[in-house]
Parts: sequence; structure tokens; C-alpha cells
Amino acid sequence: MPSTKFAIGVLLLAIAAAATTASVCWTLWSAWAASNPKTLESVSGAFAGAFFAFMFVRLGDALNRIFARAERNQTALIRLQHYVNDCLNTNNDNIFVAEDAIRTFAETEFAAGKLPIFMNVPLKYLIDREIPLGLTNVDFVNDVYSLNVDLNKLNDSLATIDRANSELRTALLAGTIPHEAYLVNARRTRERYREVNGFLHATHDQLVEALATARLLAADAPFFVSLIRRLTISRHKRDFPNRLGQEIDKVDAEAKEIGEKSKEKIARAQSAA
Repeated sequence: MPSTKFAIGVLLLAIAAAATTASVCWTLWSAWAASNPKTLESVSGAFAGAFFAFMFVRLGDALNRIFARAERNQTALIRLQHYVNDCLNTNNDNIFVAEDAIRTFAETEFAAGKLPIFMNVPLKYLIDREIPLGLTNVDFVNDVYSLNVDLNKLNDSLATIDRANSELRTALLAGTIPHEAYLVNARRTRERYREVNGFLHATHDQLVEALATARLLAADAPFFVSLIRRLTISRHKRDFPNRLGQEIDKVDAEAKEIGEKSKEKIARAQSAA
């Protein structure tokens, strides 16, 4: 079906091009047949002016679209770096949660006759599905898409493990589950966290690679994009550190003043009560 539509499109384009060419040839032939050099000159001049004006307009529109696409790609690469950094922080926290669960439900704890309770909760990855739409590198688009798929799977796995552990913890605290059954399920929770911990470490490497790739691609910006970035970039002035210190002292003094006024209001309210 797509090939048929493409063939029909090419056919219509060919018909339009043929009609345009025939019309131009007929106009020029009519002017030549009139045996009037001025008529031929005026017709050919008007046609050439209209043709080149059309070509320059279309060329300008095409260049504008290319520049806009390159700019969107650079913006997407910058957004992607922030996104991957956030995911890295979440992933590191989840690695800590998984390893904490493994330590909490260690076999040595069970052998000592303890009934350990795990209270920590894994974090959810906030997946940004719009970023790949702005990228122009096809290979990297596929990598980012695969990364989002893996993060979504991790969200599901971690949520399932946490839900099971939450129900197990509630049952133990409510006294509705025998200790033997609790130990069996606690060992299962430990093994689930041990399995997902391997995926978390693999995701860490995947995120680091994505961040490094985004940095390299952002550094290879097109000339005009780099020029605009250089013209619009801003930096601190030389006296900024001194001014910053003074402003910090000022803000700190204002915060202390507000705190003292708040204490006075609370004291007045307490004495009135």
C-alpha cells in the first residue's frame, strides 16, 4: 500500500512537471512565432524573474526548515542530558534500596531468630517520551527509545516487588501470617531484589553511555547553531563573587529578621491563649 501511494505521488508530480514544461514551451514558442524580439524578450524576462524568485523562496524555506530542525536537535540533546542525570540519581537510589533489602533479609538475620522488616521504598523513574522526537541521529533515537523501554520495565518490576513486600510487612505487623511463612516470603523478596539489582547496575552503564553520547553530539553542533549559542551565552562578571557574598549576607539577615518576627507572633499568640 505505501509503495502504491508513492507511485501515485510520483506520477502526479511527473504530470504536473510535464504540464508546466509544456506551458512554458508553448508561451516561448508563441512569443517566437510573433516575430517580435521585444515580445520574446519581455516574456522570457518575466518568466526568468518569476522562476528565480520562486526558487529562492523555496530554497530559503528549505534552509529555514533545516536550521530549525538542527536547533530542535540541539535543544533535545541538552534536555536529554538533564533527563539522564535525573534517571541516574533515581537509579543510584534504587541500587541502594535493593542492596539494603538484601542486607536486611540476609540469612544471618534469619539464623539469629530475627524477623527483619524492610521499610525502604524504591523510586519511580520519570520517563520523558517526548525527547526522542527532537533528535536527528537515527541510531541514537533507537538507543534512547530502548532506554525508555528498559526504564519502564524497571518501574513495573520494582513496583511489583515493593507491593509484595508491603503486603508481607502489613501481614506480619497485623499478626495474620505465621513466622515460618513470613521467612519464606522474605527470602523470596531478597531474591527478587538480588535479581533486579543486576538490571539496575546494567541500567547505570546504559545511562552513562547515553549521557556521554548526548554530550558528544551536542558538542558537534552545526556552525550557525554554535554561532547563536556563542552570541547568546552569558557569564558572571568579574565582581560577581564579591557581590554574591554581600547578597548572601543580606538574604541571611532578612531571613533571621523574619524568623524573629515569627517567634514574636507565636509568643503573642501563646500568651493570648
